[in-house]
Amino acid sequence: MDKRIALQLFGQLRFWPEQKTIIPFVDKLRDAGYLVDIYGTFWNDEYTMNLNTHGKLDIFSKLNLIEEPDNAEPFTLEKYYYCLSQSNLYRSKEGIDYDLIIAMRPDLNIKVTKDINNFENIFNILEQVNNKPVIFHVNDKIQRPEDWVDDKIIIANPVGIDKLNNIYSDYDISKDVELGNKSLYFRYHNSLCLHIAKLDILQIDSSEWEMPIVLNLIRHALLMEMKFDDGFFYKKSKSDLKEFWARDIAKTFQDYNSLVSWVDEMKIQLKKNLI
Repeated sequence: MDKRIALQLFGQLRFWPEQKTIIPFVDKLRDAGYLVDIYGTFWNDEYTMNLNTHGKLDIFSKLNLIEEPDNAEPFTLEKYYYCLSQSNLYRSKEGIDYDLIIAMRPDLNIKVTKDINNFENIFNILEQVNNKPVIFHVNDKIQRPEDWVDDKIIIANPVGIDKLNNIYSDYDISKDVELGNKSLYFRYHNSLCLHIAKLDILQIDSSEWEMPIVLNLIRHALLMEMKFDDGFFYKKSKSDLKEFWARDIAKTFQDYNSLVSWVDEMKIQLKKNLI
């Protein structure tokens, strides 16, 4: 029987016209004999609605536009966990038995650099673990800082990724001292690592399944093309006491033209030594 994969893109839609890697990736999976359905769960914002109105989101088998949660902690993964849970629930309602789930940000370039059939290594591992929850990392433990995992993409069996559904909803009833603080409970990278361990999900490093893909955020690629490093702090005005990390500002842009305008302005300010 052909293996069935659900590709779940979720979160805030950014730089969608610049996303050129999803279709080739899916085509390679399908050419290798896998059945692939593409799901999209995104914020119901102006950028996304405009794309949808103009037929730019037709690649999705199922498209789910949702409202952002109120009062989310800034600079954390709180919205990420909410959207992930909604994406999983949306896929589950279809009643299709998938063998593998690939959940990822829509602004992530994903390119095949090795034999796509290496995904068979995943299915061989899954057959050996008897339906235990499993997550397949996209890097090795030796490459990761302690208590850190890449949260831009999650590759797991359904029972593995569905165990992550309650991370968002369980926060208010959490009595865990270590994860009791909201900024820690939803912290980038670290929180996902801690939740995976706490939920007793089996973790497989990339070398164990011979990962055939490489990943890079579209924003990073665009900034490299512009020869702009956003790793600095600056004040929006000389009288402003608050400093902003440029990378946090860069993360807010959804479309290419807005990012270019901001980078051009930053370059002018830097050249004039105003930052």
